[in-house]
Amino acid sequence: MNEWEFSIEKLYEKSGSEREFKKFKADLKSAVSDDDIPDYDLKWIDKHGNIFIGFKKTSNINKLDKIAEEYDKNTREMLEFKEEKNAS
Repeated sequence: MNEWEFSIEKLYEKSGSEREFKKFKADLKSAVSDDDIPDYDLKWIDKHGNIFIGFKKTSNINKLDKIAEEYDKNTREMLEFKEEKNAS
């Protein structure tokens, strides 16, 4: 199985973090939204007010696909900006 989830409280407990829970939760939410943990896709899951973090093991191909998509998106935005600038 390449997917699992933990409650945020369990992650806090197991991490040994000395940060207050509220700050730990904010940091974790940021890490999930940034999706910057190598080899894993992270997901913020709210189950009736109980927060869980989903972890899914990914291959390097999946990460490369995401990078390529982001590159293509940025390239399109730059070209659109350039066209708008040239039009004015």
